[in-house]
Amino acid sequence: MSYVPAPLDDPSQPSFLAHDTRTSTHHPLRHSVLNVIRKVADHRAPPASPPHDAAPIPTSAPTSTSTSTSTPVPSSPAQEPPSNARNGQNYLLTGRTLFTTHEPCIMCAMALLHSRVKEIVYVHAMGLTGGCGGAACVPRLEGVNHRYSVLHWIGGAAAQVDGRSVGEKVDA
Repeated sequence: MSYVPAPLDDPSQPSFLAHDTRTSTHHPLRHSVLNVIRKVADHRAPPASPPHDAAPIPTSAPTSTSTSTSTPVPSSPAQEPPSNARNGQNYLLTGRTLFTTHEPCIMCAMALLHSRVKEIVYVHAMGLTGGCGGAACVPRLEGVNHRYSVLHWIGGAAAQVDGRSVGEKVDA
């Protein structure tokens, strides 16, 4: 499970919670970290609009006796997105903290780096797949253009919420 709380200096911002859905969706990329980044992006994205360059569907079949050539009608010029919806800006976690039950894998650690997260806190270390100190430490790799803090919650199995705990054997 991954959680991005509202910033302390702006409680009007929403919090985001997501869990691992790889099994339920039969999709190998639905890790909880990627799902929470997706939720932030979906929240920040402008509402979807119909494609502006879709060609109309013809209402009648063309005749074979026509000898004239037709000139395609140019589509309307592309509309510029609003200035606050620049490409790639919807997924940014700049200045945000992410809490997660398990150490993010290498793929998720890189996604967090790209999303510019401030820091992450995790409970269970993942020695074989972890990207924040287990198999590798992505935010400390030479040549990356962003760094984030990594905090390992020491309490492991004792960490419980409402009497429930997440075991180390769960690969989230």
